[in-house]
Amino acid sequence: MLNLSERQARPFPLRGHYQASHRGWDMLVPWLVGTIVACWLYFGRSILIPIILAILLSFLLAPVVAIIRRSGLPRTPSVIFAVLIALCGIGVTGAVIVSQASTLSQDAPAYAERIAEKAARVRADVQGKFGFLTRETPSGGSGHRAAERARQQGERDLSARTDAEVIPVEVRDPPLTAFQEIQTIVVPALAPLETVLIVVIVTIFVLFQKDDLRDRLIRLMGSSDLHRSTIALDDGATRLSRYFLSQFFVNCGFGIIIWCGLFVLGIPSPGLWGILAALLRFVPYVGSIVAAAGPIAIAAAVDPGWSLATYVALLFLIVDRSLAMHSSR
Repeated sequence: MLNLSERQARPFPLRGHYQASHRGWDMLVPWLVGTIVACWLYFGRSILIPIILAILLSFLLAPVVAIIRRSGLPRTPSVIFAVLIALCGIGVTGAVIVSQASTLSQDAPAYAERIAEKAARVRADVQGKFGFLTRETPSGGSGHRAAERARQQGERDLSARTDAEVIPVEVRDPPLTAFQEIQTIVVPALAPLETVLIVVIVTIFVLFQKDDLRDRLIRLMGSSDLHRSTIALDDGATRLSRYFLSQFFVNCGFGIIIWCGLFVLGIPSPGLWGILAALLRFVPYVGSIVAAAGPIAIAAAVDPGWSLATYVALLFLIVDRSLAMHSSR
């Protein structure tokens, strides 16, 4: 039998195992929570994306509603007027994008062919200058490569003979009925219309119930000092609205400058690229780079050389850096 001092000195045998398993669960819990949140965001994206867009749009329109209310209009007409201004701007932007994209799509096959020819020319130049790195030596596997090329050539000849002997058969679908034609036109348009409708409804609700949502958030947080919490939330919302509005005007200026610059350089559909540049610049760090890829590719297709593509790249770089330096001041 062990006395009391020996029992106190000897640790509990399952304590170490329990602590190890507890640490293992502590390390696993963040991964489980992250997986659940990621699955929830993925499967609920059709509802969450319009709601997030509506919240961002409400922050953007809140200063506009405040300016309209200073003229003496009540809250309801001010909110409706601000939403109508936003819808008109979105409609005009969409019309310009559609018209410019339809013009560009007519010449897209020719542009793709020119880009492929220029890429093949660049590849041939690179192989001509650096071909010695892959050139076959008199010894060291050239026989195996020759046998492999002969086998591939034989397979191509066999497939060519087989294709020549095959009788072509053309399968035609029956003509669509009037209901099917209407369905093919209406169904693809329902998804964006549904998104726009959800965004508009949620935006109007947030602008109408801004104070009520603030009070509910304060009660949910369980703050003891209601006055300071209200002032802090109002100040944070005001600063956030000013930031989104200033960022919106900066990005609109970026898009207008890109539009005018591409028009001067002679790039097809400059309005499309200017609007896309303004929209993609909301994406931090990589938005301007992604926006510049399309105009640079079109410039490479239009110009026989590379000078026009270089000018387009310099235009995006100079304008983006200038606005970034101006915004950081």
